[in-house]
Amino acid sequence: MKKTAYFTLLAAMATLATACSTTGSTHPDTEDHVTTNTDQTHDDIELTATQLKTVGITLGPVEQRQMSSVIRANGTLAVDPQDAAEVSPLIAGIIKQISVIEGQAVKAGQTVAYLENTDIVSMQQSYLTAVEEAALASAELKRQQALNAQGAGVLKNLQQAEAASQMADTKKSALRQQLVQIGIDPSRISDSDIATRIPVRAPISGIINKINARTGSFADMQTPLMTIANNSALYCNLRVFEQDVNLVNHGQTVDIQLTNQPDITLHGSVAAVNRSMNPENKSIDVRVKLTSDSHAKASLIPGMAVTGMISRSSDKTEALPDDAIVAAEGHHYIFVLESKTPGNDGDTLYHFARMQVIPGVSQLGYTGITPSEPLPEGATAVTSNAFYIASMAADHGEHTH
Repeated sequence: MKKTAYFTLLAAMATLATACSTTGSTHPDTEDHVTTNTDQTHDDIELTATQLKTVGITLGPVEQRQMSSVIRANGTLAVDPQDAAEVSPLIAGIIKQISVIEGQAVKAGQTVAYLENTDIVSMQQSYLTAVEEAALASAELKRQQALNAQGAGVLKNLQQAEAASQMADTKKSALRQQLVQIGIDPSRISDSDIATRIPVRAPISGIINKINARTGSFADMQTPLMTIANNSALYCNLRVFEQDVNLVNHGQTVDIQLTNQPDITLHGSVAAVNRSMNPENKSIDVRVKLTSDSHAKASLIPGMAVTGMISRSSDKTEALPDDAIVAAEGHHYIFVLESKTPGNDGDTLYHFARMQVIPGVSQLGYTGITPSEPLPEGATAVTSNAFYIASMAADHGEHTH
């Protein structure tokens, strides 16, 4: 807690000070180590339930947590090239309809827009003509084959019929392929059913990220109408500096915090370590595969800034929230609940003892601690705003961070 917050609640602290009694000697002013004098766990402090609520002091158990030595690295969320796509029309035209909105989920092959191009009408008419010509050529070939089988045909006529039929089929197939390529089903074309619009389809499944086009505007084949990303395939790309490169290995667990949502922690593991260094910042890219449950915790978008904590070693230790530990005169302290007793006017009295600790690894808002003496099983301690209690027991103190 910053000192500005302390001054904001100075009036409340003045009220608390009148109700608090402290005993014990002055704190040693040496470096942070557990001393052996009797002042390590004294300084009894007494507060009422109302006073705790007024200042916003909370209580909680001293937890056993897996605290890891970590490598911190900044990075971003990203998708592979095959999981991101630009949607462009296969033929130029006027945009008649956009069928999706930004943020909408789509499936591969789903129609996302329609274009209009007068050339497609003539293409379909040419296809219908080619179908008729192919049918006529095929009929003529069959007739010549029958005559030749009866000995009444002319070989030259049969050869010409075969060549004409082959050319007609080739032309029909080429026009059919062109129609299929631009999204028109040739089997549905007839003289009374000529398509005037061309569907534009999503090449992959994903989320519509950005729509660049507007209804009525002209679209060519070089300008994407919109972009799609498969956010379910997101991974984390961390930038690890050269002094830590040799400490990162495949399979190490990683905890990830979003810069814009620090209360949410994602999980993953090192999937790959790039061996090419960025010459500008002397870092390498480390690819982190996110666990499946990470996508359910937050709305993840490519490009989001993150901080990754790559675990090196892990030990189970007693730990408290960072806000539970205060520093004063070269030492660190926590406040342990000793007892609760009835007070005046039915307000419960809480009795706290100040205990010296050595802080250890800090991770995800918690810090490991080594108390000056063993804590009782199931010990309860102040977990937030401990600075205000510390101010009752000493002239000054600062939070650890």
